[in-house]
Amino acid sequence: MIDWVNTDQFLVIGHRGVPSLKPENTLPSFELALNLGAAGIELDVHRVEDELVVIHDDLVDRTTNGRGPVNQFTLQDLQALDAGDGEKIPLLVEVLSVVQDQHLVNIELKGDRTGELLAEFLKVNRKYQGQVVVSSFKYDELYKFTVRCPDVKTAVLSTKLNQRSIRAAKSVHAFSMNLSDRGVKPVDIATLHEMGMRVMVYTVNNLNRASELRELKVFGLFTDAIQDLSRIQSL
Repeated sequence: MIDWVNTDQFLVIGHRGVPSLKPENTLPSFELALNLGAAGIELDVHRVEDELVVIHDDLVDRTTNGRGPVNQFTLQDLQALDAGDGEKIPLLVEVLSVVQDQHLVNIELKGDRTGELLAEFLKVNRKYQGQVVVSSFKYDELYKFTVRCPDVKTAVLSTKLNQRSIRAAKSVHAFSMNLSDRGVKPVDIATLHEMGMRVMVYTVNNLNRASELRELKVFGLFTDAIQDLSRIQSL
C-alpha cells in the first residue's frame, strides 16, 4: 500500500469515476478511471437502511430513472433504479471491493448520519483505513466520524478558504483542505502549507490548469476527465 502521507506523487483523482465517459458513481465508471491511470477515485455516500449507498445528490432524479429523495427509498427499491446504462446505485462496500490497495479512495459524506456509520464500517473493515480519505462540506458529520475513527485521514471541503473551514480543519485534524478551483488562490495554498495541511482542488478538467496547480505544490486534484489528465502524474 502506498504511504499517502509521505508520497511525492501528484495525485489525479477520478471525480465520481469518469463521468464524461461512464455514468457517474457507478462501478464501471470507477473501474474505468483506475484503468485510465487515476491515482484514486472520489465518491459520495448517503445512508439508507444502515447501508452506505454511493450517489451524489439528495434526489435520485438527475442520475437515475427514478424521482424523489434518496432517503425516502428502501434499499431494495433504490438499487432497482437504473443509474445509467443499466447500472445500479452501488453500495460503498461494492466499490471498495474492486479498488486495489494502491489506489486512494476519497469518500465524501453527503447524507445525514453518514459519519457515524462510515466510522463503524471502517472499524470492522480495517484493511481500507490506510487508503481512505473522508471529506465533507458537512463539518458536523466529519467531526462525528473523526471522534469515532481518529486514525483515518480527513479533508475539509470548502468553496474557498475562510475562517469557518480553517476552524473545521483544526477540529478534525484534517489531512487536507479540498478547495474549489474557482475559489482557490496561491496565497491560500501557501497558508495551508504553513499550517501543515495538504491542498487538493476540485474540479479541474484542463491540462494547463492542472499543470499550474502542480507547480503551486498542490497535493492533487479531482477531475471529470481522467482520460485527459492522468498523464500529468508522470511528467
